[in-house]
Amino acid sequence: MQRELGKVGSFGQVTVEYTTVLVLFLLTGLAMLMLVSVFCDYGYRILSLVGLDYP
Repeated sequence: MQRELGKVGSFGQVTVEYTTVLVLFLLTGLAMLMLVSVFCDYGYRILSLVGLDYP
């Protein structure tokens, strides 16, 4: 009986871990898309703020 309960518990843990990793990947992807869109819109401003004035 305990083996069956252990298998069910580990299956739930695996599901939670996969879901957590999937959510983290989605959030990272959304952050990257947001950064790319902001960089495409304000690329010159960002480079002028960050860039050095060396010739």
